[in-house]
Amino acid sequence: MPSKSKLLIFAKAPLSGEAKTRLSPPLTAEEAATMAEAFLLDTLEMVGTVKLNADIIIYYTPETATDYFTYLKPDHWQIKPQQGRSLKMKITNAFRIEIGSTDQPVIIIGTDSPTLPPQYLIEAFKIISKVDLVIGPALDGGFYLIGMNKFYPELLKPVILSKPDSCEKLLESAARIGLTFKKLPEWYDIDRFEDLKHINNQISDKYGFAAPRTRTLRHGYIIFSAAPWVCNTAPG
Repeated sequence: MPSKSKLLIFAKAPLSGEAKTRLSPPLTAEEAATMAEAFLLDTLEMVGTVKLNADIIIYYTPETATDYFTYLKPDHWQIKPQQGRSLKMKITNAFRIEIGSTDQPVIIIGTDSPTLPPQYLIEAFKIISKVDLVIGPALDGGFYLIGMNKFYPELLKPVILSKPDSCEKLLESAARIGLTFKKLPEWYDIDRFEDLKHINNQISDKYGFAAPRTRTLRHGYIIFSAAPWVCNTAPG
């Protein structure tokens, strides 16, 4: 069988005191972890609604969360631990490994954009068949999606992630090494408490994924975790 493109979902186990720490305060560490799990579960559900001719792999951290992500993933998805100390190194290694194994395009998303419109994923795979790089710019200056048609080891080297100019520096790097690229529409990441306002704005309500868990928590209701354990101890 011919090899397929790949979608990698970068995910972090929702452990209290480790997940979405920039939401706390005003949220408690436990509340931030519950919100992180809502983001994760809604993102996985969103991806599951999209018909993609692609292999789907959850790239997870920490390594001790293997059982947790095995429990969450659909049978036909894969899970792999992230490799590297920094997020930039983990992303670079994932592209190197996955593109190197198939020579097919690879797209990476995280779980910080739980209302991301599914159509954006579909469009990203259409775009990456025609250009070297596809990028989903985030409202905070970063990016919610990145895809390459081949592995470009120099691309991310000058980019500092989680900065207001991360996307700009990424596109400058792409132009410097001669890559063709196209941007998706802007969407938002939820990194800080003030970012929660985006969940129920008019654009998100009209175009975004339903993200029922995230929207319920945003309204202040309590929902039960779908995981088989409480998220305050490392699974494994």
